[in-house]
Amino acid sequence: MDNNHLITSSGPMKLRILFSYTLLIILCLPLMVWAQTEVRTWDDLNALRTNLSGTYILMNNLDENSAGYSNYASGDGWLPIGTAEAPFTGTLDGQGYVIENLRSSRGVGNVGLFGVTSGATVKNLTITQAEITAAASSSGVLIGNATDTRIEKVHVSGSFDQVDDTGATSFGGIVGRMVGGIITESSSGVTITTVGRFVGGLIGTATSGVTIETSFNTGNINSQFRWIGGLVGQFGGSSIIRDSYSTGNITGTTQVGGLVGFHWRASEIYNSYTTGTVTGDEEVGALSGFIDPPQGEAIAVIERSYFNSETSGVSVGASNNPDYNGNGKSSSELRTESTFTDWDFTTVWTFVPEVNDGFPVLQHQTATSVDGLDAIPVQVQLSQNFPNPFNPTTTIRFELPASQHVQLAVYSVAGQLIGTLVNEIRPAGVHEVRFDAGQLSSGVYIYQLRAGETSVTRHMTLIK
Repeated sequence: MDNNHLITSSGPMKLRILFSYTLLIILCLPLMVWAQTEVRTWDDLNALRTNLSGTYILMNNLDENSAGYSNYASGDGWLPIGTAEAPFTGTLDGQGYVIENLRSSRGVGNVGLFGVTSGATVKNLTITQAEITAAASSSGVLIGNATDTRIEKVHVSGSFDQVDDTGATSFGGIVGRMVGGIITESSSGVTITTVGRFVGGLIGTATSGVTIETSFNTGNINSQFRWIGGLVGQFGGSSIIRDSYSTGNITGTTQVGGLVGFHWRASEIYNSYTTGTVTGDEEVGALSGFIDPPQGEAIAVIERSYFNSETSGVSVGASNNPDYNGNGKSSSELRTESTFTDWDFTTVWTFVPEVNDGFPVLQHQTATSVDGLDAIPVQVQLSQNFPNPFNPTTTIRFELPASQHVQLAVYSVAGQLIGTLVNEIRPAGVHEVRFDAGQLSSGVYIYQLRAGETSVTRHMTLIK
């Protein structure tokens, strides 16, 4: 039987052919639906706004030496992606790469890498040395205003300044205002300065069922207004914080807290702690600045959460509720596992004496596999990149015995700087950085690690 006869057959044979074609289309649909767009330059990143529902993957680090940077560094700088009328609804997977030197200075609100998101996902991304300035409400380094958005393994650092409008609200290291959604395994080291209210190390305002878990803030906050918190400024709407911490110093005027500023009823905090200094004029608490009084069954909850009684600067857990005064612990107690009743030190928390001043850290901060943790190195080490030779990506590993400022850079054999991969303070431990040489020619390149007074240099070979 020839092919033409097969195609024109009727009855069972025709049904089988139709079924086969239909099955082929069904199998191909996921490939079409989940097509990913690669982001390699600043212009590629800017192009996310042309398809707000797309799926994007970052293929390399972006910094001031990356193609197209000058287009977004002068004047007002970066224009946030997504607006209230047309939010970003897609996915950005950073694949562990870094966006460095993001600059945005806007006299409006909804400022950040993304202006407004809805139902979006941002994951596996680090933003360092960001400089964000906003005048109006709902702004942060990553997202200004997020609804039902998932933020996973995102780490931000740099500075955020809110100016001019004292009536503006909702400013955070990661997100300004978040309605629903989740932040997980993420962190902020952003220094925040504002004249407005509702300011938090991670989120300015969290409402409508936001979940914050296994995340932390190390950035300091200095605000000239009220409702200021180490993790969240205004915390409400049946939201939850669990297994998280803040070590930043928090300053505001009224209702200032080490974890949250204003704690609405029906919102809950579990298994979290704070060690930073908390300063304000009135209604200041080491955990919560002010706890909303219960109404019926709607109550604010803080359980198994602690503050450092030696460094917080205040003796009360919450300004208007003495029930949490006993949650203050000494530095020694906070370095002892037995203090943390019903905390999970098997899969969530751990102690690494050389990290975080000996206070508990989250295992995802130091874990290299699900099986365990790397030991803290005894000296600065720079390993040979792998694979080597490579085309076009390779991984560079270095080890630090203590937290310190690190610079990792790549040079040509003539000594010309190709790019800076790391230029920031990194904690003690083992670190890996991906290097993408997709835009370079074949040849030998030099990579150099500078950590404190130590400098180590190695060579790697690119073969295309």
